[in-house]
Amino acid sequence: MKTGKRKATKPRPSVAIVGGGLAGLAAAEALSRSGMLVTLFESRRYLGGRAGSFCDESTGQLFDHCQHVAMGCCTNFLDFCQQTGVAQLFRRDRKLHYIDARGKVYPFAPVEAFPAPLHLAPAFLRQGYLTLGERLDIGTALRRMAQLTEEQAEALHVGPWLRERNQSPAAIKRFWEVILVSALGDSIEKTSVAAARKVMIDGFLAHRHSADLHVPAAPLGRIYEEGIARALFDRGVRIELESPVDEVFRKSVGSGFSVSVKDEETLHFDNVVMATPGRRVKAVLAPRLFEKVPDLARVDKFTHAPITSVHLWYPQPITDLPHAVLLDRTSQWLFAHGEGKSPHNGETPAFYYQVVISASYNLPSGDQQATIEIVTRELSELWPAAASPLLARVLTQRQAVFSAAPGLEAIRPPQATPVTGLYLAGDWTKTGWPATMEGAVRSGRLAAEALCRRYDQNDSLVTPELSHSWLCRKLYY
Repeated sequence: MKTGKRKATKPRPSVAIVGGGLAGLAAAEALSRSGMLVTLFESRRYLGGRAGSFCDESTGQLFDHCQHVAMGCCTNFLDFCQQTGVAQLFRRDRKLHYIDARGKVYPFAPVEAFPAPLHLAPAFLRQGYLTLGERLDIGTALRRMAQLTEEQAEALHVGPWLRERNQSPAAIKRFWEVILVSALGDSIEKTSVAAARKVMIDGFLAHRHSADLHVPAAPLGRIYEEGIARALFDRGVRIELESPVDEVFRKSVGSGFSVSVKDEETLHFDNVVMATPGRRVKAVLAPRLFEKVPDLARVDKFTHAPITSVHLWYPQPITDLPHAVLLDRTSQWLFAHGEGKSPHNGETPAFYYQVVISASYNLPSGDQQATIEIVTRELSELWPAAASPLLARVLTQRQAVFSAAPGLEAIRPPQATPVTGLYLAGDWTKTGWPATMEGAVRSGRLAAEALCRRYDQNDSLVTPELSHSWLCRKLYY
C-alpha cells in the first residue's frame, strides 16, 4: 500500500495581551474567535481596569470604581456582552428621570412609533425646567452642530460655541452640561464640538434605540469574573492575574517578542497587544520598540479629567426610581442598586445607591467627609431619608478619562504600529469615540482585526454603528 507524508499542521499564532481592562478583554475575545493562542496578563487581582470593581477592605463589599453604563448606540460593547454571555446581567432603561431643584420629576422617554429624531420630541417639549425659547434654540444649535465639517467641529471648544449660538446659561447648565459632562467626563470648556456631536447625534438622535440605557445589574467585577473570564477560558484564552509585565522586547527583527513577567520566566509570543493606559506603554515597551512607534510620543499631550463616585447604604429605600438625573446640583446622577446586606455586619438589609460626579475638579480636595455632606444634603432635599446613610464611601479616579479636547483626534494613535506584530488597544487609541466602554471595546476589536490581517484573515471584527434614520439624515446632513 502506498503511503504519503502527512501534511504538517501550521502552528497557531500566539498573542500576548498586556492589560486586562475592557480593551484587552475585547481583543482576547475577538482573537479567540479567529483561532489565535491568546494569553492575557493583568497586574491586579481583578479584571476590568478603570471599568471594574474592587473589594473594600473595611466592609468586604465588592463595588465598582464608578458607575458605568452603556447606551443603545454602543454596538460593540453590547455585542461583546452577547458574545461572552453576560448581556442578561444588564438591565435596559428606556425612560430617564430628570429632577429639578424643586424636586419635580420630568420623565424622558422615546415614542416608539415615531422615527428618529422625532421619537424624542414629545419628551423634550415636556421638559419644563427649560423655557420654550430655550428648547427651540437647542434644536437650532443641534442642527448647526450636525452640519459642521469634521475639521470645523474638531477645532472648536463646546462651551464658547454654544454661547455664540444663543444658548442661555440655564440651557447650557440644565441641558448641554447634564448630557455632555456625563458622557464625555469633562467640562464643556475643555471638550471639542466634534466629541459633543458624537454624543448628541449618534447617542440620542440618530436611531430610536440610541439613547437606551444599559445598566449593570451586578458589580462589574462579578460580571468579569463569573461571566466574561469564564467565556474566554472556555475558548482557550489563558488569563494570568497578578502578573505585571515588566518589559516587552524583541531580540532581533522577525524573532517575535519576549514578555518579561515579574517574578516569572520570560515568555515568547508571535504578537503583542499593548492594552494598557497610554502612559503605561512607555514604561513597559523596550526603548528600541517604543522609538519605532512615533505616535506614542504624543500620548504625553493627553490631558485627563477626574470622576468621583459616592457610595451610600441606607436601612430603607430613599426613592423608588431606578436612577435620577439631578439638575442644578453638584450631584449629577443617582443610581439605585437595590437591596443587599448591611456593609457593617453582612446580615441586616441595606439599600445601596451610587452618586456620580463627572469632571469633579471643584469637590473638596482630600476631604471625603465634606463630599459626603454635600451629596447627602442634596439628596435629602429631595428625599429626607437620604440624610443619614448607614455607610458612605467616596472614590475619585483622578485620571478617569482622557479629555476629548480640540485637536486630540489628530494625535490618537492607530491600533496597528510600524512594528510588525505589535498592536495598541485602549480607549485612548483612534476609535472615533470618546473615552467610553464602547471606545475601549472598539479599540480591542480594531487591534484584533489589524493583527488578523497579518495572517490574511480579513473579516471585519467590528460591529457597525446603528444606522441613522432617513429623517435624521434629511434634517441634519
